[in-house]
Amino acid sequence: PRRDEILTKARSEFLEALVGLSDMTEIARLTFDFISTLMPCEAGFIVMLNSANRNDSTEILYMFDTEENGDMIIETIRDKGVTVIGANFEHVISQNRPYIIHRTPGQVQEIKIIQTPIISGRTRPSISLAYFPLKSHGRLVGVLSVQCYQYDAYDHESVVQLESISTEVALALSAARATEALRENQRALSTLMGNLPGMVYRCRNDIDWTMEFLSEGCLELTGYSSGDFIDEAKIIYNDIIHPDDRMRVFEEVQEALIEKSFFELTYRIITADNKERWVWAKGRGLLSDDGAVIALEGFVTDITEHRVAEEALRRLGTAVEQSAEAIVISDEHGVIQYVNPAFENITGYKSNEAVGQNSRILKSNKHELKFYKDMWDTISRGETWKGHIINKKKSGELYEEDATISPIRDAAG
Repeated sequence: PRRDEILTKARSEFLEALVGLSDMTEIARLTFDFISTLMPCEAGFIVMLNSANRNDSTEILYMFDTEENGDMIIETIRDKGVTVIGANFEHVISQNRPYIIHRTPGQVQEIKIIQTPIISGRTRPSISLAYFPLKSHGRLVGVLSVQCYQYDAYDHESVVQLESISTEVALALSAARATEALRENQRALSTLMGNLPGMVYRCRNDIDWTMEFLSEGCLELTGYSSGDFIDEAKIIYNDIIHPDDRMRVFEEVQEALIEKSFFELTYRIITADNKERWVWAKGRGLLSDDGAVIALEGFVTDITEHRVAEEALRRLGTAVEQSAEAIVISDEHGVIQYVNPAFENITGYKSNEAVGQNSRILKSNKHELKFYKDMWDTISRGETWKGHIINKKKSGELYEEDATISPIRDAAG
């Protein structure tokens, strides 16, 4: 009775401690410490399967061996792809029930190397071995093995006692594994978001855009830390949206939510150092089962440089279109790509008539071939040609002009 009381108390303390653990190695360590109070346990391991398919790669989480002087060697092998090979291990997986082996003295003499040397380099064979399937919600998730250097060490009572805790161990390990996988996913997601040229956000669908999450890119984009919007609430996001854009942004987002579609918009923000930036935002509403908007999730990135370049091109285009001088853009073979309105007025060719034609349509034949050769040689060298030229209009009428022809280089020169 005294022995039963001790074991009951030890089991209760073990299960209570198990509940508070989320680290797989610590769960394994606690498990083997407890097993050592139940039965001889001088070597062993826990293996987690990647799936119920026994042919999948396995992961050795914990192994230990006890030196002959009683000192325990503990190692953790977390490298995936390490496979425990052996008929005993395969037998437990295929049969899905405990497997006990008691070797005879003759068998022990025949065995030179077993699985244990994977961690300690030892060659001393175990004599008694017990393998137990670890099941979580009825599914095989791993194998627990205990071994010792004593003959006939594991009786029926030992097997029953170990079986009684195997389910709790399997559940704890499975939960810890899921938690670890979640942490890794969160770490990978955090790294990914940190590398994005902008910020990922989650906010409420209110007029203030009350922020619930902001990635690290918030600081570089806005000049404010995520904590300024969330933890300390020093500022609300709507306050940094340009006053002239606030209502438009709100209306466009609400329209997308009604249509249950993504919203995509550009607007201006005022940064912490009072600078104006253009941003591009894309996101969508997160909806509950009954269709209510729970939150908005999306991405915002800085497009100020793009916007400035776009505006510069727009101004340049306006200047070209409104110029009183004829402007022509052709490719390197002289094929016309663009003409402005002044060209149409001067030559009589409409844009749709000139584009696609070779600039030779303006040739008057009033210049010698050397004149044209010198002009194209200059342009081909990447230099600007300037000169007085006689051209021919669509009507056949000749006209004279002072022309400047400059090569346009791409990024490669």
